[in-house]
Amino acid sequence: MEEKLEDVLFRRAGEFNERTRRNPHHLQTWIEFVAFQDEYMPLVKAEGPIIEKKISILQRALELNPGSIVLLSTLLSLCQKAWEYVLLIAM
Repeated sequence: MEEKLEDVLFRRAGEFNERTRRNPHHLQTWIEFVAFQDEYMPLVKAEGPIIEKKISILQRALELNPGSIVLLSTLLSLCQKAWEYVLLIAM
């Protein structure tokens, strides 16, 4: 029996949560977790909630890795994208 997309995504999100809990200072895992959020697009059908989730993950990552330039620059880039999305839907 084939897994539903929702089930696959839920399972993989749990795996990312476990990986970041076990090794919170492995920056590549956080970046992969952020990128993984794009796989939810077929279910959500709007970019706003995906961007918000990515920002949330990066904020948590930065709490645990406050000196990371990679995480901070990724967060700032996403904040700019979120702002552009807000401007787009406001038109």
